[in-house]
Amino acid sequence: SKTLFDAIELLEKLCYKVIIPPNQPCCGALEWHEGDATAVKKKLRIHLNLLKKYNAEILLSIATGCSSGINNALSHFE
Repeated sequence: SKTLFDAIELLEKLCYKVIIPPNQPCCGALEWHEGDATAVKKKLRIHLNLLKKYNAEILLSIATGCSSGINNALSHFE
């Protein structure tokens, strides 16, 4: 989407390295709302491994519900 590409362009102009991992799953919010803890944990494990793999210091998303949900969940997950 245009918003995503504009955000990437802005971050890169500010000298941030933007990484969008291939095969990144969705945040798991739908599974969370359905009460499927197993699926949520699986997706969170994938996100945690991606953050570690890329030595990421910041997780940023243009979908605020997704990024806040992942950040909150990951803080209690490890």
